[in-house]
Amino acid sequence: MRDKIHALLNGCVIGFFLLLNACAVTVEPPLLPDPKMDWPKAVALPVAISNSLQGGTVLSIPTRDKIAVSVRLFGADGSRSPLLMVHGLQSHSGWFAQSAAFVASLGHPVYVIDRRGSGLSQSKRGDSKDFMEWAADIETVSSYATRKHRGRQIYLLGHCFGAIPATVYAETHPLAIKGLILTTPGIYTHTSIPLSQTLKIITTSSGKRDYYFPVPLDPDQFSELPEYEPFIAMDPLSLRAVTGDLYWQIHKARKFIKANSNRLRMPVLIGFAGEDEIADNDKNRKWFDGLPATDKTQITYPDARHILEYSLERERYFEDLRSWLSRLEEL
Repeated sequence: MRDKIHALLNGCVIGFFLLLNACAVTVEPPLLPDPKMDWPKAVALPVAISNSLQGGTVLSIPTRDKIAVSVRLFGADGSRSPLLMVHGLQSHSGWFAQSAAFVASLGHPVYVIDRRGSGLSQSKRGDSKDFMEWAADIETVSSYATRKHRGRQIYLLGHCFGAIPATVYAETHPLAIKGLILTTPGIYTHTSIPLSQTLKIITTSSGKRDYYFPVPLDPDQFSELPEYEPFIAMDPLSLRAVTGDLYWQIHKARKFIKANSNRLRMPVLIGFAGEDEIADNDKNRKWFDGLPATDKTQITYPDARHILEYSLERERYFEDLRSWLSRLEEL
């Protein structure tokens, strides 16, 4: 009798998980962007972004596996150490034209990278089978930038989800990094996918999670300023769905970061948004406090919602970038 009860319970548990798996809502794969798209004219941009884009150019830098990395370059003639930027999950390089143009005005060549499958990238949209590929693409751009500008090291800035590939790269190439900047980092977040989607990912073989789930972010979570919300909602280059494999690679990358944080001995600047509903500030602070770097700076922008350059705190954020970069350049 007891065996029958156990078998019944096991069957119920399996049935429950299968039901949750079946209930995981998937969406259609997002389309690749038209390579001829004139993005600034395809969406109503906030004036500050539109003006900042005037100083940038778009490059395609080939990788070893012949997949080109799309990059927006600002300040190509700058004489200071190059700075590379890595965008968030839903965003792309064009979103960060303001900070890129500002840092370029300080004399730094700035390379804003479109992650594979995001922005102008022509790789499979919203997909990843190996998180180390993100670091490899940063290395491709870093090598290009240091050769072009005759330097040895770069500054690396990762925003939100971009903090994950940026930190993985910093942990695997610590000597290449002059300074690491993490703004509203997504190493720990408040946002998560539903249990049904998590179970579907766990119960599918690695590399075969080609189904798409929606990105669980809302336009009003990014900025408290009214001019940014409609732009974020309508941007045709925004990534609004990603594969189960990409979510699995995020999980693996976070585990890697936690296991290798002892390698982060370069100067680190971290910026928190006081009103952030996406990044988990408390957990990210605890992680940051445990880093072995002796030169660590953390700054909180109380009125910002998530993207610091889309906030009332923009000018303060830019001044803090200027001050931090200038100090390190003088060392």
